[in-house]
This record gives sequence, structure tokens and C-alpha cells, in this order.
Amino acid sequence: MSVQLDDAYSRIGDYGRGQVLIFFIICSIGQLPASWHIFAIVFLGATPNHWCKPASVDTEWAHVTDQIGYDIAKCGESEEGNSSISCENGWFYSDDLYGSTIVSQWDLVCDQAGFAEISQTVLMVGVMVGSYLAGYLADRFGRKPILFISLFVQGIVGTIQAFSSSFTMFIIVRFFIGVLDQGYELPVYTMVSELFTPRWRPYSFICMMNFWAGGILSLPIIAYFIRDWRYLQLAISIPFLFLPIFYWVVPESPRWLLSNGRYEEATAIVKKIAHFNGKGNVEINFVPEDTSGKTEAKESVFQYERNVVMEEDINGVDQRQSSSTTEKHDHKVIVTSSLRCDSDGVNEVTNTAVICDSEKDAVDTKQVRQKDGQSKATPNSYLELFNGCKMSLVSLVLSMLWFVTAFSYYGLSLNAGHIAGDPYLNVFLSGAVEIPSHFLATGIVVWFGRRWPIFIFLLVTGMACVGVSFIPEETATGNDLTVAIVTTATFGKFSIAVAYAIVCLYASEIFPTVVRNKGIGMVAIAARVGALLAPFAVLLENSLPQVPMILFGTVAIVPSLLVLVLPEMKGRHQPQTISDLEALFTEDKVRRASIKSERERKRKLTSTTNKAFTAEEEPVV
Repeated sequence: MSVQLDDAYSRIGDYGRGQVLIFFIICSIGQLPASWHIFAIVFLGATPNHWCKPASVDTEWAHVTDQIGYDIAKCGESEEGNSSISCENGWFYSDDLYGSTIVSQWDLVCDQAGFAEISQTVLMVGVMVGSYLAGYLADRFGRKPILFISLFVQGIVGTIQAFSSSFTMFIIVRFFIGVLDQGYELPVYTMVSELFTPRWRPYSFICMMNFWAGGILSLPIIAYFIRDWRYLQLAISIPFLFLPIFYWVVPESPRWLLSNGRYEEATAIVKKIAHFNGKGNVEINFVPEDTSGKTEAKESVFQYERNVVMEEDINGVDQRQSSSTTEKHDHKVIVTSSLRCDSDGVNEVTNTAVICDSEKDAVDTKQVRQKDGQSKATPNSYLELFNGCKMSLVSLVLSMLWFVTAFSYYGLSLNAGHIAGDPYLNVFLSGAVEIPSHFLATGIVVWFGRRWPIFIFLLVTGMACVGVSFIPEETATGNDLTVAIVTTATFGKFSIAVAYAIVCLYASEIFPTVVRNKGIGMVAIAARVGALLAPFAVLLENSLPQVPMILFGTVAIVPSLLVLVLPEMKGRHQPQTISDLEALFTEDKVRRASIKSERERKRKLTSTTNKAFTAEEEPVV
């Protein structure tokens, strides 16, 4: 199916106006607002300046010290001489910077400090649960209905959260916000993957990630003008209620329709795309091939046939379609071909939004396993990811890399409101630097490959994070170093964003086709665990201000060297089988030995030349 649809796209324009319009709409409604709820806790749960409220004083916090004559502690008791003031009467909260937050609403300070960060962890647990539910539902019922239902329900649930009467209610609703987040994020990932041919897929993913970054940098702008957590929550939730109006504009994924035998609908959608691309004269028709008596039910084999009618002379038929048959009909050519995929092959397209060669997507993975003759693990189980030393090494190293990059990425994003300087500007810069980082990642992988850039940018991230921890807010002479702190932290976020983009691409390339879905699923779990733990690291800011950034930096540096033990994927085809993966390791070893030998040869040649030159220059006695 992937091959035939990609071929149809190539005939009508594989990056035409039709695809770009659909891409822009689904990313605008499913990616840009997605980061609002994920990172809103930076402002919803911000901790304003606060002081104990003494029983004898009933006035605003700004006038407390003037009336009682001495400073009041933030927690516990404050003493002057033999007198003390207890916090039993609550706290005064400053509204100068954040206004009203859930911290000031429910007194989440002192012995309850950190509850806001715990609510973020609960949200990430919801994200983990939602990723499984959304993946299943989108494959079962289609990408489009799950996308728009999730958007609308997210608007309702987000609005309910704005009216939370207790922190318990707030945290429960936050879990469901995390679940629903995946209901529109994952379908968008998949729809973008299925909308373009492999040639354009990497660029479309980079552009999609910039919509996510756009959501991050727009959030502090909204929060700056709405400094009340309830109104801010409404501002980022109510727009979701209106997004379903695009339901009648966005089409279902043609690939999903074909995989479910809905050929007429797929044909109609591709024809509309062709019309937008100015190729309305290209007739396309997807029809099922009669396979009665040829397919065993237990193999869940699907067969597809596509007819592409092109207005061109018979002599212009593409000779590369070796399995195609052509017939001449009044100066038109009908090209017919069929593709046979088992259920695993279909999942390669429908389940995971990864960058794959279309030829690889069409592999009958069960036949490959039989031919490979080495799958000792139970077929279709995650044990296949640990079938042999090389396969196990790839699985473990990539899981570690995804955990590290997600932990540092989410940690730096959530911690942006805690470092020195204006929290609104810090979060804005945190999102803004992601846009150039994604474009830089695209150029880097083309010129320098995958392994060394991942290693270098993780190393730079670690150094930047650790460096921030040791930069004081001002020098001994009183010079303000806030700019240095913010610049270093922002550069660290830039570096981890580059590393994250390359790690995602690398994983989609190096896992063999027969286990790619499982591999991506496993490393995605590792990433979500990292994202889940990041708020706990930020929580340490309350007692040990330097520790979070040191932790984010150390975690990024330590495992960065592990990527260098894996083979480089620049200019290489994705491995189809586990044997192909092992061959990549062997080729890498041979290539490194060859490079080392060539360097040694050049060194010896240079040494010999220098000796000969020196001998000629020696004076004759």
C-alpha cells in the first residue's frame, strides 16, 4: 500500500499545495496548542513571594513589615528577641509577578511545597496512558475522528480544571488532560508521516516540531497578559472547543483508509489533493484485488491494487515498475501493480510516525523472519529487541539516549521559570531557540551524520547546565550576572533540542524493519519515564537551588559516549532484518580499521618524506 500511494503522490506532486494545506491545518490545531497544557504549570503552579500572616495583622502583604516593624519568615516562625510569629494563620502572597496561582490558591508552600510539580508528574502519567489508548483507537477508528474528539473533549476538561474547587480535583483533572493530549498529538504525528513520501518526510517532521516550539514561545505571551491561573487555564482551553470546525476541512489519512479497505474514500481524497496541486487531469483509482483462495486468514494478508491513469504517450512509461503491467488506451497509460503486506507490514505505516523507506514498509515481516532464520524470541514480542548481542546493544543504548534527552529537555523547559531573570522571557527564549535548532539538526545530519552530533550536543548541553549552577546572580562587586545565566541556560536548551531531534531520526533508521514498531515503542516509553521524572528534579530547586541544573547536565554527559559504539547511519539504507543490523556493525568496524590504516600509512609517508628532506639539507663536511 505504501509503495502504490507514494507512487500516486509522485504523479500528482508529493509536496504540493494540497498536502501543505492539510499539513498546516493539522499542525496548527494539533501541535501548536499541545505544548500549552504540557508547560502551563510553569505559570499555573508558580510560587510567588510569600510571608507568614500573623494573627495580629489583617492587611495586605506589602504593608506588613511597615506595621509590625520587622521581617516575617516565609515558613515556620520568625523571631526578633523573644517574640515569634507563627504561620498557623496562613500566608500573604505577592501578586506583583504571577498574580494568582494554584500555590497561592491552596497554600502549596512550606511543608506542601512541590505539590505543583507533583501535579505535572501526574499529567505525564496521563500522557503515558494516553499514548497507548490513542495509538489503539486511532488505528481502530481512524486518525481524524480521534483527533477531533480529543480536541473537543480537551477543551471541556481544561475548562473544568479552571473551576477546580480543591487541589485534589485539580490534580485528577490534570491526569485526564495528559491522556487527551496524546489523543491529538499522536494522530497528527501519524497523519504527517502518512501524508508525504519518504523523500519529504524528514523535512515535514522538522516543520511539525516547529509548531510545537511555537506553542511554547506563545504560552508566556498569553500568561504575561493573563495573571490569574483560572483565567489563564480558560484562555488555553476554550480555543479547543472551536477547533472541531476544521473537521469538514481535514481529510482522513488515505493510507489508513486503504489499510481498512475503504478504497473509494481514499480515491476521492487523493483526487482532491491532485486538484489542489493543479494535477486534476491525473485520474486515480484504488481498487481491491480479488485474492479469494490465495490468502490464509491467519496471516491477515491485505492486497491492494492501484490504477493510475496518466496523460502521456506509451513510450513514456516508467520502466522501473518491474512488477507493473501496462495497456495502451487512446494515448493514455493505465499502470497497475499490487502490494502484499501482512499485518506487521501494515502496522509499519499505520502505527508509528517514523521516517521509513517505502520499500522497507512493504516488507512481509513474517517471511523475513523465516528467511533470516535467527529469531529465537517469540515473534511479535518485545523480546525480539534483545535477540543477539548487537540487537540488544542497540535497544539498550537507544533507550538510554531517549530517557536522557527527554529528562533534560523537559527538565530545562520546566525549570525555565526558576532560573534568574524574568520567567516570562526565559520561557519564551526556551521555545524560540527550538526553531533554529530543528533546522540546524537537518543540516547537521546531512553533512556530519548522526553519532558524533548526538555525542557533541549532549556534551555541550551537560556543560551548559553544570555551568549555570556555578554562575552567581551577581559578583562580589555587585555586577548583575543574570544575562550570563539566562544565555548559558538558553544555549543548553538549544543543544538538547538539536540532540533530541537527531536521536528521534536515528532511532527510526537503525531499528530493523522487522522490529521497528516495537523498538520505537520501547524507546518512547523510556522517553516518557524521563519526562515523568523531570518535575521531581525541578522540585529540588526549593531546598537545593543548584542541584537541578547539575542533575540535568550530568545525566546528559554520562551516557553520551554510548552512542559512539553504534554504527553510523548516514548514507545507509535502513536494516531490514537483524542480520542486516549486524552487518552494519561489521561494516563500521571494517571502515574504522580502513580509516586507521590509511592514517597510519599517511603518517609513515610523511615521516619518510621529512627524513629524506632533512638528509638532503644536511651540509657535507
